[in-house]
This record gives sequence, C-alpha cells and structure tokens, in this order.
Amino acid sequence: MDIGALEDEFSILADLALIHGVKGFMHRDLQSRNIMVNDNHIYFIDFQGGRMGPIQYDLASLLHDPYVNLPEFVKTVLLKYCLNKLQTMIEIDPQGFISGYRICSVTRLLQALGAFGYLSRVKGKTYFEAYIPVALKTLQRQLDDLETTLFHQLKKTLRFAATQMDELNKN
Repeated sequence: MDIGALEDEFSILADLALIHGVKGFMHRDLQSRNIMVNDNHIYFIDFQGGRMGPIQYDLASLLHDPYVNLPEFVKTVLLKYCLNKLQTMIEIDPQGFISGYRICSVTRLLQALGAFGYLSRVKGKTYFEAYIPVALKTLQRQLDDLETTLFHQLKKTLRFAATQMDELNKN
C-alpha cells in the first residue's frame, strides 16, 4: 500500500469537496440514530462536532447510513427531493451540488469505515464490524460513480479490504 499516494488522493478529495460544496452548518454525524422524533417534532442530537462546511456531507451521511442501507433508487429519489427543496431556498448550481455530494459521499464513507474499525478493534465494540461490509460496498460504488482515474490507490486499497472481508466471512 502506497501511503503517500493515499495522502495525495485524500488531499484531492478535500479540495474537490470544497470546490463544489454549498457552505453551511454541517452536523458531521447526521445519521438515522441522531434524529429523534417526539410529539411530531424533529430533534437532531449529537452535533457537538458540527462546524461550517459543505452541507452535502450531511446529506451523504444520511443517505449512505450503513445502519439503514437504503436501496439505491431511494437514495436517488431523496437526493433529487433535497436538491429541489434547497433550490427553493438558495441559488445553487444543481450539477455542482451533485458533484459535491458525490465527493462528500466518499469522504463520509471513509470516515465511517475509520470509525467502525477504531470502535471495533481499539474500543472492543465488535458489533460495529457488522456495518463494515455495507460501508465498503457503498464506498466502492460511490468511487466508481465518480468516473475519474484520480483515486487509483484508494480503489486498490478498497479492493484489498473487500477481499480481506470476503476471506473473513468464509471462515
């Protein structure tokens, strides 16, 4: 594994997320488990890590939530719905928004995989391992959808990780 190449690719991901990002408040962990409903009111919890950044990150976090594993057609419908709603509130470039969303999807899934690995291996919370295969497959799909050759090392690393997961599941 070429760590230097991965670092370069991560830097490119960060730059691309900012180029097409619609700046706003990012929850940074907007997943199904952090949305509560009580008496027909919606509450967002666990937002202490929130900051300004590309709002597409939260949408990617919600739509690619490994705990829920939404079907692809549902993600597409919800992405279009959110884009249409957002366009009624602010002026945005729809193609740029979607480009930013796709990049943020990759960064969010990388973050989730890192968290699952850390929580299961370092903290001993092995139940997080169950979500790794879904996150890996979703990340591979998102990288393929980018239709770019910029992330060769990341794709290679993911193929290796997927192979290792398959081997573990066989045993």
